[in-house]
Amino acid sequence: MRKKLFEIVDFLKGNLVHKHLSDIESLMAESSFKTIQIRQAPLLKRLMNTVTEKTEFYREYRGCENLEDFPVVNKLIIRENFDRINLSVAPKDRIRVKTSGSTGTPFQLFYSREKKTRNTADTIYFSRKAGFEIGYRLLYLRHWSAYYKKPGWMAKIQNVDQLEVEGLTDDYLESFLKDIVRDTAPKSWLGQGSGFDKVIAYLEKERHYPVSANIRYIIAI
Repeated sequence: MRKKLFEIVDFLKGNLVHKHLSDIESLMAESSFKTIQIRQAPLLKRLMNTVTEKTEFYREYRGCENLEDFPVVNKLIIRENFDRINLSVAPKDRIRVKTSGSTGTPFQLFYSREKKTRNTADTIYFSRKAGFEIGYRLLYLRHWSAYYKKPGWMAKIQNVDQLEVEGLTDDYLESFLKDIVRDTAPKSWLGQGSGFDKVIAYLEKERHYPVSANIRYIIAI
């Protein structure tokens, strides 16, 4: 039902995710990297022209024909030149994305609406490679800061269990494991490595039997 609802919403919006997904599938089916380069060349050209014409940071590279002519940037350079490196577009046409800084300093940038759609299609494509389909119950184990935590109604609609890595007590894990065994629907488990360490430690301490919970894949992040 969730998958069908997602497809209907995408259809009403012009099949944007579906079109990107079809493009990704086509690109990933190519056996020749040279062919992929040729297909992507117009997009890369458009990107280089856009940033050299519309941003202060890249303006000095106007007229450069090759990606190799552009500087390599990192998070520090982007933070120090945030306003100079961003396109000047209306707030409604961009989406702010952030990292929590769990592996260093917090970082933020803007996605265009098209980039956000492409990112969704990327996630769907590679999740399918691991065995996931839209609508499967997703066990998402991480530290849920206020920025990342979804409202309860949204998590319910998306079928996401927001498992707090700091709340993995023995009593919680005992109850949680019983719950995912009772639920026979297909599930996927995505989580921070430190959280999985706690789950493993609990299972080993309790000399636990194999957990038969119809989990299609487990990916540590």
